[in-house]
Amino acid sequence: MPKPKTVLLLTLVIVIGFLTHALSFFFGPQVINGPDIKIHFRWALQFAAALSEGSLYPRWASYSYFGLGDPTFLYMHPLFYYVVAAFSALSGNLWTAILAAGAVSTSASAAFTYFVARKYASVSLAVAAAFAIAVSPYAFHLAHYQQFLPMHFATPFLVLYLGAVATVNGKNRVLFTAVPLATLIMSHVLTAFMALICTGVVVLFRAARARDSGARLLIQHGLGVSLALALSAIYLLPALTTQNLITPAGWYAPIHLDWRNAFLFQCFTLPEAGFRWFHLQWTIPLLTVLACGLSGCFLWLSPTRGDTWHRSAEMLSIALLALLLGSEISYPLWEHVGILRRLQFPLRFLDVACVASVFSLVWSAACLAQLRRRFIWLGIGLFLVGGAAMLGALERQFVAEAKPAYTVAAPGNTQAGQAEMKPAGVGNDWQDYLDGGGFEAECANLNLTCTSMLSKTHHKIWSIQSATDKQSVKMPIFWFPGWEFSANDRVVIPTVDSGTGLPIINLAAGTSTIEARWIGIPQERFGAWLSTLALLISLGLGAFAGRWHKVKELTHVA
Repeated sequence: MPKPKTVLLLTLVIVIGFLTHALSFFFGPQVINGPDIKIHFRWALQFAAALSEGSLYPRWASYSYFGLGDPTFLYMHPLFYYVVAAFSALSGNLWTAILAAGAVSTSASAAFTYFVARKYASVSLAVAAAFAIAVSPYAFHLAHYQQFLPMHFATPFLVLYLGAVATVNGKNRVLFTAVPLATLIMSHVLTAFMALICTGVVVLFRAARARDSGARLLIQHGLGVSLALALSAIYLLPALTTQNLITPAGWYAPIHLDWRNAFLFQCFTLPEAGFRWFHLQWTIPLLTVLACGLSGCFLWLSPTRGDTWHRSAEMLSIALLALLLGSEISYPLWEHVGILRRLQFPLRFLDVACVASVFSLVWSAACLAQLRRRFIWLGIGLFLVGGAAMLGALERQFVAEAKPAYTVAAPGNTQAGQAEMKPAGVGNDWQDYLDGGGFEAECANLNLTCTSMLSKTHHKIWSIQSATDKQSVKMPIFWFPGWEFSANDRVVIPTVDSGTGLPIINLAAGTSTIEARWIGIPQERFGAWLSTLALLISLGLGAFAGRWHKVKELTHVA
């Protein structure tokens, strides 16, 4: 059991982590007026609305494209939006829920960092690691200036996954790799991808160094990653296998969504590409470089090379590899490897480097703690003061620039849509359709009497009266394979208008009841079954691990 003093210190650090975001919502929700915060507000609004209607896993963003909808939630990692919806139900305020989710994420990251760091470091060093994460200027910038909210939300699970790779051995490796990685995937799949790249190199090196047990390590790690992919298949399978049904080209746009201007320490390409976020590309990464430099120094001065030394060196390798992949040195890879460009911005790798460098710093300090106590605390103190000072400067800038959240984005059942989420069959005429009055104008022009009987996010019903036979009308919802349409209780397969991407329903004379119900696509159902099977396997592994631990205790007592 931790000592009361330790519990008090850790609680204080966790509270500090929460309070670093306090200015954004304690005095009324305040945000920087940027594009990404509006996007996540719109998505959180629609996800919460669908949940309130009874949808267990929303897939269709019904308000997007001003009511025509799009399949955003087939492709977006859902865990952040579930948590925001829960916080919104408790607080009654969606903006407060969004901002509070960020504060809780930072607090959880600090707490998890302490418990992972404690594996190879003293209480004081583990508390220092937690404090470094709690006052991280990178985390604050990520949440409030970059506004990559799901990526910031995923940080606690990144901490746990890196911790599992570094500290878990033996029979528990499969389960303890799978669970945090699956949660990381469900929180932010791009962060999980970067973490897999960086940790994969270290696992291969550790296996080569282990020799006799190397094959077992690779098998266990591979099984853990495979189990994580299966656990997250309910989201991951449809997201990865149906990219042809949307418009992925929308992920790229010159200047604003351009990997060429988003390298860490951008220098050589600066005259041509320019900066994306100066602080994130230069000043904030210097803190991670400082942590890596101190770690390297501590490791070099360490007189012994035990388990702690090797784990610190592995974390340092992960941090340096992440910095390398985020810098201009890796430009040829970004230019020729298409899957890297799906990350959008090379600077995203700073997320992995930031966490890994903190672990490396405190574990390398633990190797010298008994020999050069003052020296290591001088270095760690410099790192912590530097981080707190950068955070203070960002907080001050936030106070000057933030605006009331409801002046930036407000609730409503007609919201803009994202270019990359537009269904692939949608042409360029949908905007003209809406500008011309949409469904109401279409009905009026065709002398139809149209009434909306039910308008839920995943279930819609219209009553349409037609005076003549063989009439047809475009329905006000983008066509997507997950929708099933019926006319007077008979399933129909509509034709699709190529200009607008809207389904066309043929009408008989008299009153027709047209129903659109989201039934999903086969990948959703297969992914759900796969995740269920993986969950049962995980529960079985957990029960076996618990029983094995009890048997070992009994053997030890005997």
